Amino acid sequence: MISQRNILSKVKKRKWLNRFWKMKQELVINKMKMMAVRSKRGPYKRYNSEMDIPRRTAYREKKQLCLDGTSDEILAQKSGNGTRQDEKEDDQYYCQSMKKRGPYKRYNSEMDIPRRTAYREKKQLCLDGTSDEVLSADLYLDAPDGPLFSGEIIPETSADQQEKFEDLTETSMHMSNEESCHDEVADQVLVHEVYYSEGPDASLSGENETRQDENEDGQDYFTRDCDNIQQEEHDDDPRGWNIRDGNDPLYTGATLSKAQGLLLIVAFILRHNLTDAALNDMLSILGVLLPNAFPATKYKFYKAFCNGETQVHFYCPSCTSYLGREKARQICGSCGEAFDGEQAIKDGTFFLYIPIKEQLLDILRNDKLSRHLTNRNIEKLSAASAITDITNSHLYKSLIQKHKLTGNDLTLTWNSDGIPIFKSSGYQIWPVQCFVNELPPHLRSENILLTGLWFGHSKPSNMNTFLRPFIDECIHLEENTFSFQGVQRRVFPLICCADSPARALIRNCKQYNGQFGCDWCEHQGETVVTGRGPPTRYYPYREVPMRTDSKQGEYALLAEEANEAVKGVKGLSVIQQLPTFDVVNGMTPEYMHGVCQGVMRQLTSLWLDPPNHEEPYYVGRSSAAIDNRLLSISPPSEISRSPRSIKERKFWKSSEWRSLLMYGLVVFYGILPTVYHQHFFLLIYGVYCLLGESITPTTIAVADACLAKFVLQMEELYKLSACTFNVHQLTHLAHGVKMCGPLWATSAFTFESKNHDLLKLFAGTQCVPQQICSTFNLIRILPALARNCVTEDHDSDVMSLFNELTGSSPSMKSKKILDEGLFSIGKGKKTALTIAETISIMEFLNCDLNNLSAIVYHKFCMNNILFSSSQYTRAVRHNNSYVKFMGGKYGRVVGLYVVKPHCSCETDELQYCQCAVHNVVLLKELECVKRDLFRDVELGAVSEFLPEVSESNRILAISPVNIIKKCICLKLRHRLFLCELPCRFYDN
Repeated sequence: MISQRNILSKVKKRKWLNRFWKMKQELVINKMKMMAVRSKRGPYKRYNSEMDIPRRTAYREKKQLCLDGTSDEILAQKSGNGTRQDEKEDDQYYCQSMKKRGPYKRYNSEMDIPRRTAYREKKQLCLDGTSDEVLSADLYLDAPDGPLFSGEIIPETSADQQEKFEDLTETSMHMSNEESCHDEVADQVLVHEVYYSEGPDASLSGENETRQDENEDGQDYFTRDCDNIQQEEHDDDPRGWNIRDGNDPLYTGATLSKAQGLLLIVAFILRHNLTDAALNDMLSILGVLLPNAFPATKYKFYKAFCNGETQVHFYCPSCTSYLGREKARQICGSCGEAFDGEQAIKDGTFFLYIPIKEQLLDILRNDKLSRHLTNRNIEKLSAASAITDITNSHLYKSLIQKHKLTGNDLTLTWNSDGIPIFKSSGYQIWPVQCFVNELPPHLRSENILLTGLWFGHSKPSNMNTFLRPFIDECIHLEENTFSFQGVQRRVFPLICCADSPARALIRNCKQYNGQFGCDWCEHQGETVVTGRGPPTRYYPYREVPMRTDSKQGEYALLAEEANEAVKGVKGLSVIQQLPTFDVVNGMTPEYMHGVCQGVMRQLTSLWLDPPNHEEPYYVGRSSAAIDNRLLSISPPSEISRSPRSIKERKFWKSSEWRSLLMYGLVVFYGILPTVYHQHFFLLIYGVYCLLGESITPTTIAVADACLAKFVLQMEELYKLSACTFNVHQLTHLAHGVKMCGPLWATSAFTFESKNHDLLKLFAGTQCVPQQICSTFNLIRILPALARNCVTEDHDSDVMSLFNELTGSSPSMKSKKILDEGLFSIGKGKKTALTIAETISIMEFLNCDLNNLSAIVYHKFCMNNILFSSSQYTRAVRHNNSYVKFMGGKYGRVVGLYVVKPHCSCETDELQYCQCAVHNVVLLKELECVKRDLFRDVELGAVSEFLPEVSESNRILAISPVNIIKKCICLKLRHRLFLCELPCRFYDN
């Protein structure tokens, strides 16, 4: 039996085959002449024998030879050595043997078809059961010497033939119900077609049209580049490649398998962002060095990896309503406009979607990740009073109580934001990304899920349409469990993290510059006419009602009925269909855009911009002094960007504004007038508290009071024009932490870091979203393939190289594990202990030292936190030696000392003897001079996190596990300040 897809694709491919059974001979000839003029594959067609065919390629030479024997006159001239029929049969056999689109054709059933793809498996099954009539019809359509190509007159089909054709079509329709993977294959075919037709210019050249038409039948592999089809057409390699079947050695006697070699090549490509042209060259070189060891073309190379499913979803070009995944011609239910999938692909009115479930299964298959997601202690999370993460926030606890969240269920934090991709045009992508809240914070950024991807000139015109597949799958995963290794799990989208414009789109509400534009309260704002454009809306401090989830739903219904906004709500949002999602409290205030890029940038502009030179808070004349203080700071490695000049602030990134939050009090100390500096302290204290790793209810209350006072005084000190929406958001920051978790856990820093990675997943300007999804799926399946092919059991060198290429583990030379969670970096130095060092070690170990020698390391890691000693001078931009340790004390690391107190071995033998060993960190103590440098007496806020210290000569010995956190050293003339890092910055 032959499937409906195989027949209909041929009809669609030539566009006129579905009509030729009923056409007269004259109409067929006219149609053929018209097609000759169009010149789909060039102006030289068999049916146009009057045209000369240039001998430009070997293929056209063979083609011309075949054409030379098709006319009766030429065949008659050859009758001297044989009959016309014999020579015609020879010519037909020769033309059949020619490779039209690969050596495996239905009309040549003697050749074996390799089981290389799901499509070819189906194709082979169809061929095995095809009747003689079907084969003859297929020959009639496909044979290169058939009447459609030779210029002969096509006879009309008989009624019997027409009946067989209709029966065949009807039978093929029933076959689709038996194919369980039909939808997935159809999606891959559709994505493949979209890959050929869509680009930034949203137009198709004749070449792209031809390429699309030529590949509509049978392409179920989501390729990486539009040229892959040409490689398939000219690919003579009959073997199929699959990474899972590559356990054979690379060559005779090799310890490296073909699968390992392929994985190393892919890791190299992704590491260095190689273009497809570079990949082609690499495969050509490998083909010369190791013949038949690797796929010969990039098409076969990418085909060896079974990429995940990528779905194509359409929307109406007229009203942007969601139209689903069906490519067939249909009518839009909203506006009544006709929709055609082919035209939608050309116009770019589609977006891509990668299912969440498959990505979650990839995470669960990783044992290192799965152990954090299975049989968690829910009761312990419910009992915790302090907020340490998302998993003990109010929303999470409510999910446990109201919806019976179990220790195996998963929750998501999701984000969507626009990313410009070209400097010379306005094209942008809008991804929908998620991370699993139950993963430890340091693993979340490494396991971001990419679900939806929008590409176009501007932001999504209808976010309800774009989010529809994501919301539908989330609803399904909430209401229906999925099983993995016998464990039933549900998935809940708990928190949405997005900036203000994206929140307005997602909630279908007015933006911050519209009336009632706040996401959490009913503050309508105050409009001021500036005379420089449209009126500006400001948000001075006011006591206003708070929004709730139920009220938001009522406003949306009223807005739909009245067809106008109600309290800022323009209508229903698709996220309101989520059973457990709170559309108000689940939209957390995002501090990266609101505080770092918002309030901090605004304050700095007020203080330093020349237009404010007459204001009492203007300090622009002290820019040189500010620069001296900034550039003298060497922050810890957690702050990846070292300070830049304040004059370059327009180029600063979000992380640089975040850093200024931590050392801004000292940088502007004595420069900014006292009243403004004290006002600035309220902002720093409130944000610092909400960034903590353990936030108590009392801390939240004090932080909320400080931020409210800051907003209240903003109008008094800087006038109404300073009361922007970013400033207003500060009044909701503490409540957001209570509902969703600490600021660092719900910020967009994690997603912004991944946005930068998405921009590396494509090359050129064509087929951008398809390239991104294809490469993302390849990256996603790479760890799973590596777990099977690249292990210590196979080859440690291969595993080490693979990890280095993929960044799975940092490349550290001379890394030595000393204890659980502790390892040294670099070569240890044998040294004799001084008297002060000996005394401090003896006091710490509470024993005498028989051996007064030790091995000293000036760089080490404890619990994945990097420390270095004061004598480590190779690092210029960063300083990792200032720490806070047990007892609330501060010090500077002298080194990590490996001592053997009861050892009597010689110094040269210390590294090799088996005597009892102790790991000790020696510190030079820093004594606190003043802890309350800044305070607000009214609110009881004291800057304990920013003490002034002085150096001492006292040496202390502590255990590495007693180090609490690192500090930033801030020098101000002859004074020394330490600012404790409020949390771990996992986005770096």
